[in-house]
Amino acid sequence: MSKKWGLRFSGLEQEIEKIIVNYLSNSYNKSFKYVEIGAGTGRTMRGIYDIVKNNIKHDNWKVIGTDFCDGWSLDWNEVNKSFNQDELEIWTNRLSGWPFLKKLPNAQLWLDKNPRELLSDNLWFDDIDICLIDGEHSKQEFIKDFLAVENNIKVEGQIWTHDCGTLEEGTDFQPIGQEFINVRNAIDKLGLWEDKRSGWKFVKEILGSRYTGNGDGNALAVFEKI
Repeated sequence: MSKKWGLRFSGLEQEIEKIIVNYLSNSYNKSFKYVEIGAGTGRTMRGIYDIVKNNIKHDNWKVIGTDFCDGWSLDWNEVNKSFNQDELEIWTNRLSGWPFLKKLPNAQLWLDKNPRELLSDNLWFDDIDICLIDGEHSKQEFIKDFLAVENNIKVEGQIWTHDCGTLEEGTDFQPIGQEFINVRNAIDKLGLWEDKRSGWKFVKEILGSRYTGNGDGNALAVFEKI
């Protein structure tokens, strides 16, 4: 399987692995659920999948990607390169393509006409340990993603926000929100940077390879639910 992570993730891989390994080692839960908003190519999902698989001590875990059914970044050629058929279960509008299997794969890709409604439903997406928000990066669309998933994060669970650094702000046009990347301002609007949002604290910001001058990796910020 390809070890190449998703778009603008170069330089973040080692720090992400450290966070996950530390989270798993400090967790007393007998389950683990990672959710990614904006699955795209499936490459980042694969990177997370490998880390969890190699470091978890039980089999009650899921790595889940979500996207619109016709999401503009969804790339089936890359998804199929990232996962074998027996590793990934596909859900489309809340129907599984493998309804009769007794043992389902640990990786799932949920495609939905309204993924935010899906993410806010605690029947389907409750008790999330780590959620990566990597969907549409306009200010209002990012805020909608955060609000959709916020209540379903476990206490001491985390939300990661990609493309939130100062160098990528104002780059890469976002077709839904009709503006350039504006995640940093969205995080500020939510009161997350300075711990002004009740129930959340800022943990750290990780700088990608764009900041070292040898790549195009953007920043990622980590917030913990308290």
